Amino acid sequence: MLPAQVISGLAAPHGPQACVASPTPVYVTGRQIVSATFYLDGRKVKTVVKPDKRGRYGISVKAGKLRFGVHRVKVIVVFTTSSETKPQTLQALIFRCRPPRPKFTG
Repeated sequence: MLPAQVISGLAAPHGPQACVASPTPVYVTGRQIVSATFYLDGRKVKTVVKPDKRGRYGISVKAGKLRFGVHRVKVIVVFTTSSETKPQTLQALIFRCRPPRPKFTG
């Protein structure tokens, strides 16, 4: 009898790549995921235990309510016990930039 093959858990973070002002999705994708707990600037936002239709575990961040600057999203991903993968901590950044101000040079 062959030993059971263990498939390791795998996760990758996805977030915005530029300045944002509208609701912005931040999510993780992967295999053997049980839950993903999201923290924004150190505060717990939500624990997601079921993927959406696209297989993503994620949240929508209302960037318009954030102060201007860089915000950190930390995601703690827990995998199935059969994957024998320890929980992973992933990070993404959200940039909220100030709108340009017109300059009069007259």
